[in-house]
Amino acid sequence: MRIRTALASVFVTASLVATVPAFALELRETKSHFVVDVPDNWLVAAEGNYAVAYPKDNTFHLRMQGTEHGLSQEAADEEHALTFLRHHFKDIKVERHAKRVEWNNFVGIEVFGVGKEKDGSAGKFFLLLLTDKKNAQKGAVVLGTGTVGGFEKHHPGIYEALHTMRTY
Repeated sequence: MRIRTALASVFVTASLVATVPAFALELRETKSHFVVDVPDNWLVAAEGNYAVAYPKDNTFHLRMQGTEHGLSQEAADEEHALTFLRHHFKDIKVERHAKRVEWNNFVGIEVFGVGKEKDGSAGKFFLLLLTDKKNAQKGAVVLGTGTVGGFEKHHPGIYEALHTMRTY
């Protein structure tokens, strides 16, 4: 009987550990109240009007800032979102222009490209301009920037996490 109880305990413990999400730390944008989960070992901070999350090696930064811009035409929306990126990146080259996205209760555009970090090193970026489907006045610009290696390493997981973005 003890063996059966011990095995059941091990099974229950393993099941609980397996259900704990890999993304458990929240990055919260305070203006529009958007929230996205980031890895536990990342740092979360405020940087001016941005909510920022980044790994300890500082090779990737996820920034969110609330906006009331809403959506109009993709080219105009892309230009609006690029104004936010220019504060963090230079020599920007858009590789994939505004493409419409629709995730959960959000609709918007995404843009991908390359450029240079503030220190002049080569980097990659993605940016999103999203609005809440239920309230078009609630929106956010989401920037993901990093060194080429940092972007390649962190972008897939963060991009997946952004698909579960929600409001609070």
